[in-house]
Amino acid sequence: MQTNLVKRERFLEMIRPVYNVDIIKVLMGPRRSGKSVILST
Repeated sequence: MQTNLVKRERFLEMIRPVYNVDIIKVLMGPRRSGKSVILST
């Protein structure tokens, strides 16, 4: 099984500053669009 990852560097640059901030974050998107993968990077 081959895994093709899409680079979302622009999006990651926007959300990285709030990784360790004590607020609730909601990441929304269609099913199987990579939301969990984004959170694990």
